[in-house]
Amino acid sequence: GLYNESRCWSLGLHPDRPGEFLAGTDQGLYRWRDANAAFHHVPSPMDGLHILKVARAPHDPDWIVCGTRPSALFASRDDGRSWQRLPFPGDPECAFINTPRVTSLRFDPLVRDRLWTTVEIDGLFRSDDGGATWLRRNEGLLTRDTHNLLIFDSCPAAAGGRLLLCSTEEGLHRSFDDGASWEPVEVPAAP
Repeated sequence: GLYNESRCWSLGLHPDRPGEFLAGTDQGLYRWRDANAAFHHVPSPMDGLHILKVARAPHDPDWIVCGTRPSALFASRDDGRSWQRLPFPGDPECAFINTPRVTSLRFDPLVRDRLWTTVEIDGLFRSDDGGATWLRRNEGLLTRDTHNLLIFDSCPAAAGGRLLLCSTEEGLHRSFDDGASWEPVEVPAAP
């Protein structure tokens, strides 16, 4: 069911849906089910876009959010039967790569309606209302060329609180205040 020269950019899994995953490709979104042993196209407004990230809400497997190139976010609250383009404030163009793209997308592990995304080359964004509004969280980042975000809760390095790590083209950054501010982290050069 999937064109054999398609590029798969991301997979979306959920523990409540064993034997199933979503595949974000350069030709749209596809669903695999072990019972069918085949991919099936999931029609969406993302057809024809590169779907670079697929995330499913940890508390609701029917809530799917996808990030694309050009940078846009699309959400479904009914397991892909209907879709909405989220009002994401990303820039339509950027330096070097011309077209910004979503490089990471995740649901917050503790805050139910919070979403995080990084965009190359546009920075880090956070939504506290399920994607209805977004805040840029770039204060202290040396560049808006962001690639990934990791969240560590109950972290000893954060005195038992939350530590965020963001990788950028200018190195690693950390935040102890939920992304309100960032500081560069020295990382030893690899041999």
